[in-house]
Amino acid sequence: MREDKKLEDVNTTLRKFWEIETVGTVESNKYLTKEEKSALDTAEESLKFLNGRYQLSIPWKENKIELPNNYDVAVRRLQNTEKKLIKNPEIAMAYTEKIEDYVKKDYIRKVPSEESGGKWYLPHFPVVRPERETTKTRIVFDASAKCNGISLNSVIHQGPKLKNDLFNVLVRFRRNPVALICDIGEMYLRIEIAPQDRTYHRFQWRSLNQDKEPDEYEFNRVVFGVNSSPFQAQFVSQKHATD
Repeated sequence: MREDKKLEDVNTTLRKFWEIETVGTVESNKYLTKEEKSALDTAEESLKFLNGRYQLSIPWKENKIELPNNYDVAVRRLQNTEKKLIKNPEIAMAYTEKIEDYVKKDYIRKVPSEESGGKWYLPHFPVVRPERETTKTRIVFDASAKCNGISLNSVIHQGPKLKNDLFNVLVRFRRNPVALICDIGEMYLRIEIAPQDRTYHRFQWRSLNQDKEPDEYEFNRVVFGVNSSPFQAQFVSQKHATD
């Protein structure tokens, strides 16, 4: 009986060891939902490399996208943002400079009057992190804002989670004595969205001049705040690393 008990203990110990060793090694694609598979297919089929930059389409839930006109909703949100910014000139300056920087880097473009009338407008507001050494003021684009019960995020597939779990990353430190890490600055904004999807990623801005009608701006890059953006950024970075 004692030998049997020892053997059972050994078996239990080995089982636990192999369970730990095999964590994260199962191919995740085998467990994709129908919606995740659809988002992955869209990314794979639409991915292009043009002029030194990756471009891909938004993984819409339906082929024909029907969204209500949310122009007035976005204007009201802009007015609320302006009130907050006017109360704090330092934040207002950082906010304005960030939008100007987006224009200079070609992340967004000012839409000519003859092209005005976007298909969806992203409300935006500041998030202030005074404790950070860099990027104390961040502009957040609210793709979850609703109009008639519908938001931009509600008609887009989120996509599968491609980011590695922290546990799996830490376990890899056991492989070799030296580990390398890197940070991709403005990761989402390095990736272009397909031209046909850009009119759904517009926003309004008038440089805090409340006496004029808002100008329209349009993103040509993946937007932080859209639910598919984390998936798209990871998909492109992993595809680039593989290539």
